[in-house]
Amino acid sequence: METREILEERLKRTARLLGIELSGQTMDQLEEYLSELYKWNSAYNLVGRKTTWEGLVEHAVDSLTPLLFTKLFQEGIEALDLGSGAGFPGYPLYIVAGPFSLTLAEPLRKRYSFLRHIKRTLSLEKVTVLPLRGEEMARMDQHLNAFDLIFARAVMDFSKTMKLAQPLLSSGGRLLLFLGKKDSETLSRASKALPRQNYKLEYMRSVKKLTGKDNFVAAVRKQEKV
Repeated sequence: METREILEERLKRTARLLGIELSGQTMDQLEEYLSELYKWNSAYNLVGRKTTWEGLVEHAVDSLTPLLFTKLFQEGIEALDLGSGAGFPGYPLYIVAGPFSLTLAEPLRKRYSFLRHIKRTLSLEKVTVLPLRGEEMARMDQHLNAFDLIFARAVMDFSKTMKLAQPLLSSGGRLLLFLGKKDSETLSRASKALPRQNYKLEYMRSVKKLTGKDNFVAAVRKQEKV
């Protein structure tokens, strides 16, 4: 099966399950993004050299799982993809649900260069790419309380990510976490204690119907300090 056919078949199924439509332009942009990533990955190992085209498509599908939550992505929001890597989930979400103001933070030079290449290639005007870690952003006044939505996909410890995101989120802003089954259970058990960290668990949804994997996406909301 040709790469375009693989992409269209998988994404059209995902769109049906999400109740959204994907335009031809959206498909074209997603294909160009993944095609460029496939080429760069073979040279620079951005997501693992053994990653197949089908594997990149699955990364894109997983990136779209926050669309299970309606009305999160609106044109006026300020969003941050924290530790963006090769652009998952930020770029697929922007291409499908944008445009909205999106900042991609990635300190590794080869990944940062790739993210800038995609911004230019696809003419993504509302995208900003920064070669920074979250810890560095938290020491810069212009980033404090600046983001309505923060994505954190490939995290080892969600509790550390929540602490890192806290100063960057606006009041009422949401942190979206991509979780395995074990971490989802841990977060659910800890939800009653989250207000002490000025957070509230707002949503948690299984993504199995979209990805076939027993994973979850959760939204925790930053609360006003009392």
